[in-house]
Amino acid sequence: MEKLIEILLGEKAIFEGLDMEYRGLIFVTRRDAVLVLTEILAQHPRTANVFGVGSLLGESGNFRRHSFLDITRRLLRQPADKTLNDFRIGELDLIVATAVAEEGLDIQACCNVVRWDLPANMVSWAQSRGRARKQRSSFVLMHSDRLVFPSAIKNWEEQEQEMTRLYNTRGDLYCNDEDRPTDDEDEDGGLRFRVEETG
Repeated sequence: MEKLIEILLGEKAIFEGLDMEYRGLIFVTRRDAVLVLTEILAQHPRTANVFGVGSLLGESGNFRRHSFLDITRRLLRQPADKTLNDFRIGELDLIVATAVAEEGLDIQACCNVVRWDLPANMVSWAQSRGRARKQRSSFVLMHSDRLVFPSAIKNWEEQEQEMTRLYNTRGDLYCNDEDRPTDDEDEDGGLRFRVEETG
């Protein structure tokens, strides 16, 4: 907790020193940990008057988890839509969330993303890291000094680079020029809309 608080305060100070608004996301695997971290950060003497803290939990189709979700839903400070709106307008500047915030939700670009727990896989790694989209943003992966996982991180970075390389060379995947779509067609032969100014 001490290290997390140091990181959050340090990152907020850096961005405010650059006259930029701070927006942070902390990704946590367990729902109960989301609630605990939210309360600690909202009540801790070093952070209580510094951050507006909210939390987001994903829905679950699992029956056993559903009853737990009902309990945790009552413990949330506010509903998800209000949390997202308050984050958007600046009432909240820090959200503690499960993987629900990695993709699909309309969360503006953050300047500081922290992974409290290790990502489950490369996709989770890339999606959570991708939330740090603001200029000069940071991505922090927290771990114990005793936990040895550099090879997993290196593997995820290599997979992400390969995925990006393949995506950026998509045009080279066609066998020959006859198979390549024309400027007015997409890969399926349908029409393609193009904005001239932006390409």
